[in-house]
Amino acid sequence: MSLVSRFYNPACEERLRAALLDASPILDLVRREGGRAYLFAGAVRDVVSAEKLQLSKLKLRDLDIGIEGLPKERFRQIFKSHGIANNRYSGFRWKLPNQIEIDCWRLEDTVGLLKTNSSYCLSNVLRSFVLACNAIYFDVQTGEFFDKGAVQSFRSGLLDFVRDPLIHSEDVFSAKAIVYQRRFGFRLSPTLQRFAEIYTDNGCVQNELKKWRSTIQSRSANNDSHRSDRQNRQIP
Repeated sequence: MSLVSRFYNPACEERLRAALLDASPILDLVRREGGRAYLFAGAVRDVVSAEKLQLSKLKLRDLDIGIEGLPKERFRQIFKSHGIANNRYSGFRWKLPNQIEIDCWRLEDTVGLLKTNSSYCLSNVLRSFVLACNAIYFDVQTGEFFDKGAVQSFRSGLLDFVRDPLIHSEDVFSAKAIVYQRRFGFRLSPTLQRFAEIYTDNGCVQNELKKWRSTIQSRSANNDSHRSDRQNRQIP
């Protein structure tokens, strides 16, 4: 696995910024208060790999936003003052007018870092995502992408652990590996295959399958909407 690489991709940046547009008032407030926002994992992974995954027309369903540099109490105050509800990871979840759901958390309180008693840095946050295909983030301020193996996972078709993973929640990441194998057509590395065999939990696998089915339904609904729009425009 490579170390963290950084790159620009204007087309991917444009798509992510469009998805974030309705969240601008809160993100602008976070910035004015000295915080910094980053987009992580699923949405960034899918947008960067859109051509490979044939997701170019898929409307993003959810965004994972990590906030760096805000004291814990001020972080809570900002979101509570906007009437935003807590999620189960000590962060906040809300739905934008464009129907995208956002999960937002304070990066210094990333669950994987706390569970492994690891110090905070962005590279360690990526290590706490365990699987290389999710080890990617987008810096909202600079427009840069930072990748710790996600792009290579899709190029090679091989799913492995991120370099030096901060392993925790073994049953959850075992389930993710199994479902990603089916969802994206990955081959699992021998080490990850053994890990999945040891820690597989049927309940966790079913939960990951449920989330995947929800993505498929969202894609189908979006494609139906595009098809309907085209048909309506053709009606004289």
